[in-house]
Amino acid sequence: MEKRVFKCLVASPGDTQEERKICEKIFEELNKGIGEGFGFVIEKRMWEHNTRPAFGDYSQAIISEQLGNDYDVFVGIMNNRFGTETKSAGSGTEEEFNNAYERLKNQEEVEIMFYFNDAPVKKSEIKTEDLNKVEEFKSKVGKLGGYHWTYSGPKEFEDLFRSHLTDYFVKLFGAEKQKSTKDNIQYEILHSKFKERLDNSLQAFSSQPIIWVDPIISNTNEISQNPDENYTRRIDVSEIIDEPESITFNAPPQFGLTSLAHYMVLRSWEKRKLLVIS
Repeated sequence: MEKRVFKCLVASPGDTQEERKICEKIFEELNKGIGEGFGFVIEKRMWEHNTRPAFGDYSQAIISEQLGNDYDVFVGIMNNRFGTETKSAGSGTEEEFNNAYERLKNQEEVEIMFYFNDAPVKKSEIKTEDLNKVEEFKSKVGKLGGYHWTYSGPKEFEDLFRSHLTDYFVKLFGAEKQKSTKDNIQYEILHSKFKERLDNSLQAFSSQPIIWVDPIISNTNEISQNPDENYTRRIDVSEIIDEPESITFNAPPQFGLTSLAHYMVLRSWEKRKLLVIS
């Protein structure tokens, strides 16, 4: 079975190396776990694995281009550092978040998960300017409608992220399965109705059993005495269903046009096609 690929982009400043390794660990866990059951695989999109040296407008623009903008899940992480300013944002992480949020605004299918570390730190490691920027950014995410999550250290991040990402995939595939089940039920109901209409039309011929025999449909009104000529003029019903077009059928009464119509509707429905007959 071909697996569905989900690209997960991880965006974070340089002081979140442990959390980034945890993301990779959890991606691998889910791929070997529920990924096997649901038939999906997570493909990580991280600068340390998916970028290369190159020239361009500026370094973050190159990174963003190489990571791609077609990811399904955006994972943002911030600790105590905000990151290096770019030409278009306060840091590379903020620029990557802005790109993801822009996709969300454009109603693209992308899940954004943002985490902020709130564990105590040594005074010697504190940079007030960075902390202020992190707090301002956290406020920005909230004002944009983001429901971010706070964790206390890498261990708690691991537990939370594993739970959150698992929940995302379980609900995603559960909803898709529910929709698929609902569609199948609707299909079966209508299929049964179309089959009933065909059987009822065939029962009109009381002297015959309920059995369908493909009629000979000709592209001309002339009937030849030569059976071979009639056969070469024959139009296959399945071809009409597969490539529908505006066609007028003419036949004397009691030649089964009503049954033909019900048959064509039934077969087109089985092929998930819509056929209008009037």
